Amino acid sequence: MQLFFEDHGDKLPVSAGVVKAAAANEYQGYQILELLIKNCGNKLPVSEEVVKVAAVNEFHGCQIMQLLLEHCGDKLPISEEVVKVAAANTGTSFSDDTGYRILKLLLENCGNKLLVSEAVVKAAITNTGYKCHIMHLLLEHHGDKLPLSEGVLTAAAADVEYAREIMSLLLKYRGDKLPVSEGVVKAAAANEFQGREIMHLLLEHRGDKLPVFEEVVKVAVTNTGFYVRDTGYEILKLLLENRGNKLPVSEEVVKAAAARNY
Repeated sequence: MQLFFEDHGDKLPVSAGVVKAAAANEYQGYQILELLIKNCGNKLPVSEEVVKVAAVNEFHGCQIMQLLLEHCGDKLPISEEVVKVAAANTGTSFSDDTGYRILKLLLENCGNKLLVSEAVVKAAITNTGYKCHIMHLLLEHHGDKLPLSEGVLTAAAADVEYAREIMSLLLKYRGDKLPVSEGVVKAAAANEFQGREIMHLLLEHRGDKLPVFEEVVKVAVTNTGFYVRDTGYEILKLLLENRGNKLPVSEEVVKAAAARNY
């Protein structure tokens, strides 16, 4: 690239597609983009798509985003989609905090102007790397304004890795304001890995107000867990300890129990 600039100078065709390819380069992206900025200056076409590709870059996304912010400042087009892909960026096996670092950088530069939607929060929950750290970051910066819908809570309760940690964090920040619906409780009852732990948390915080209907009990019964752990049995035992005879055990629930293979 340096050779091209030396030979062609200002006549070198540097389009938005070229900048996008540089931002997507997982190995030399930072160096190439630095070279493009040095030679093109304010003429460099930095589109939303370029920023989005930088936010997706698992290796050097944070460094490239820093470079773009330094070059464009407030003019850098940071849309909801950019924030969403940044929150979902899981990084690499060497550095799995890329998404977290990009998001932190964007929050430091944009503050409350950063578009953090329900889709962004859901994307953060799907992040297999630093999801807990990202959620903590979003809660710290946006507080009560962070959109925590039923859909977000359902996704958190269904998470197989850090459901307990995320739910604990959400309850700590929002408490009774969290929309814990039957759908959320069903997701917890269906979680094969951390179902009991999530249900225990929800029961601790909501007690008798937790919506435990027939469908929740049925889902718990059909949860066969993983490996040697029978998660469904553990959840059902917990529900019976808390609700006793008030637990809705219908014919459908008993049929589901009778149909279990083990």
